[in-house]
Amino acid sequence: MNLDDSANRATTNSWRKTIVRKAVAAVSTFVLACFLGPISILIAVGETKPGRIFGLLAATTFVFCVIVAFILVRREPPRKSLIVAASLLAIVAVGEIAAIRSLRRRVKDNDAQFGLHSIFLSPINGKSVRYTEYVPEIDQLKLTATFITGVPIVSRARANRIRSVVLELTRSIENDPTARDLGSVAGLAAAELFDRPFDRGHYYAYVPQSEPGETLPAIVFLHGNAGNYKIMPWVWRTFAEKNRYIIICPTFGFGFWNEGGTEAVERARIDACARFAIDVNRIYLGGISDGGKGTTRSAAAHPENYRGLIYISPTMLLNELSAPAFVAAWKDRPIFIAQGDADWNVPKKTVDPAVELLKRQGSRTTYDVYPGEDHFLFFARRDVLLETIHRWIDANERERIAPIDRESAPRGRTDSIGTTVDHRFHKQ
Repeated sequence: MNLDDSANRATTNSWRKTIVRKAVAAVSTFVLACFLGPISILIAVGETKPGRIFGLLAATTFVFCVIVAFILVRREPPRKSLIVAASLLAIVAVGEIAAIRSLRRRVKDNDAQFGLHSIFLSPINGKSVRYTEYVPEIDQLKLTATFITGVPIVSRARANRIRSVVLELTRSIENDPTARDLGSVAGLAAAELFDRPFDRGHYYAYVPQSEPGETLPAIVFLHGNAGNYKIMPWVWRTFAEKNRYIIICPTFGFGFWNEGGTEAVERARIDACARFAIDVNRIYLGGISDGGKGTTRSAAAHPENYRGLIYISPTMLLNELSAPAFVAAWKDRPIFIAQGDADWNVPKKTVDPAVELLKRQGSRTTYDVYPGEDHFLFFARRDVLLETIHRWIDANERERIAPIDRESAPRGRTDSIGTTVDHRFHKQ
């Protein structure tokens, strides 16, 4: 081998190393940009000081990683440059770890008897929940709502409406010291997606004021996809206080409600009945979006525990609704369904066949359709919707004692038996 061949081979190897370094640096920078870039926006949109600080830390990390990547893509980075880059990363890492630890909001329960509770029936010994302890839930949801404005299938007007409603609800939670300090369990949703343990036996409970020795009816309400947030039981707060209902919202990972979901619902119900003053003979079961699947499955497995079913913008599988166990258990029993006719996530055309099936099977089905409303119906029209649910429950409670007085039924609806109600007269 002559000197020229050796020189050419050395040059080739050098270029190969340079290309590999550049590729690694480019891929790493891209991954960091996808992850840290969106979080950095919290600097501008964060509602709380911890949220803005976390956004600043994300942005700082990204900038320093870009600097290090720039050093590494140089053809022959001097040893001194590598030492400087490593030192910078070490300093930034130590500083950010200390800062992040100071931001952590531990998940804990409300020590008071009334109000919002966050209850774990299993120890929090995994890492799946910890990320969301650092960013307050109001900032998590505001960041999500901010990105929704860029989703092509959501109009700017609808996106702004979602953002406005989310902020109204989350600011109300943030202004309540007890609710604010409960922390977040949104990390359990990500845990299921990454195949990590996610069922911690958690549920939220909203308990209104009551007299000693008094028992109250309850609603067990299942979240949809993206996990369980404090905003879910908080939407029911006014309903709970006004009509004196305890609200139970079990958490089950991302919200697919597959294997183990029925057990999670039953575990939460049993614990809540033992922990709070609940009238076990007056419990309703409901769910939103994919929580509809969990509702159907739990209602088929334990029909004796529930007085009626509530579906809101629901996923309803015909094969499960027509299963013999469900048909036998819910014949001549009340089921309420609310759906927006502009829902792009769960289209009305997928709910209509389920409603017709339930009617044919003999369930006393009430179907409320809200013109122009989308998958955000439960949050955007909560006042009207929850008042309708109250009237439906009240009618069913009275019907157990005496027949419903059809002449005095509220305008725009008849009774709970096989009706479809158009809410144009409610439109705001």
